[in-house]
Amino acid sequence: MSNTTIFIPLFIVASLTFIYSCYQRLQLVAVGSAEERLDNPLSRLAGTFAYAFGQKRVLARPYGVNHFFLFWAFMFLLVANVEFLLEGLFPGVSLSALPAPLYHVLELTFDLVSLVALACVVVALVRRLFFAPAYLENDYTKARSGEALLILAMIATLMLAFFFLNGAQLAQGGDTIWQPVSAFFGSLLAGLSPSALESVAGAAWWVHAVVLLVFLNLLPRSKHMHILTAIPNCYFRSLEKPNVQPRETFKKGERYGVSQVEQFTWKDLFDSMTCTECGRCQDLCPAHNTGKPLNPRRIVHDIKQNLFGNASA
Repeated sequence: MSNTTIFIPLFIVASLTFIYSCYQRLQLVAVGSAEERLDNPLSRLAGTFAYAFGQKRVLARPYGVNHFFLFWAFMFLLVANVEFLLEGLFPGVSLSALPAPLYHVLELTFDLVSLVALACVVVALVRRLFFAPAYLENDYTKARSGEALLILAMIATLMLAFFFLNGAQLAQGGDTIWQPVSAFFGSLLAGLSPSALESVAGAAWWVHAVVLLVFLNLLPRSKHMHILTAIPNCYFRSLEKPNVQPRETFKKGERYGVSQVEQFTWKDLFDSMTCTECGRCQDLCPAHNTGKPLNPRRIVHDIKQNLFGNASA
């Protein structure tokens, strides 16, 4: 189905571009000053499971439930997408080589989880278009921004391409028991000829392949880089409870705050690349909560502009 003559060079170029983009971003972390973040590995691992995989802070908000399901949908579908890419590079490589009971469970899981991911995208789209929270309506991240809508559209396209690909294959005589959602899409194609079904399957395969590779390369070039950095950033989190800062005594010749990127620690810069612009820091900002005209998200935005501008210069 896949033309390896075309797909292999496309995959190599996309992979090298992705690796270079990640290197270009993460090398900027080295600009920051040193900071110890490797102590107490067991505590850090426990926190990573709680905050990254358990989505503890995300679930503190009602909408976090949608993000939780979308996160875990991606975790499950990561296996399916790796198989998809390997099969494109090495035709014949497939999870179908696994024992039949295990393979059928995976088929059912991927099918149902893809439907969950598509439903989560619809919920996210409706929220952005009609029920956007206040923190999305500012000068830097609009609820209806092109980037946000593009990412949601690409995720939806991946899920639909998956259903049409499997549906076309099932319509040609596959076992529909283990892929009920794909079987529904297959029923929509049931009247097509075998050659037309093959064309639909081929088109869906290529749509899935191209969108997946483009999506991969968008991650390090957008706020969605947090998909790559959030889990390690949870591991490197501060294990100390925040303390009230001592009262500043202003003296001539001393430095207060940060005026240059190099004055941040490497973890501060890593935080800026992990920021999802969710508004949580704004909610916890004492200045903002007392009505002062301070937007902490502006700081993150300026850091990103400075870093990303230097990277592209």
